[in-house]
Amino acid sequence: MHFWTGSTVEADEIADIPAYNRANGIMWLIYTAGMFAVGAFSLFSMTLGVISLIILCVPGVVVLIITYGRIYDKYKKV
Repeated sequence: MHFWTGSTVEADEIADIPAYNRANGIMWLIYTAGMFAVGAFSLFSMTLGVISLIILCVPGVVVLIITYGRIYDKYKKV
């Protein structure tokens, strides 16, 4: 699994492939849970939903990039 569109991570770059994939999966599950929460907030208040979506998308993507960088650095071969 890789983060950037069009990029590839070769198997020989990663020391523990299952752990690397698991960490990426957890990262995306947490982000997806945030999206579900935004949907739930929108059922009660559209304003709250929009504010939550903006918070999740703008700073959230930055957090995803930083998190992926840490995952890659942790599991890349030295």
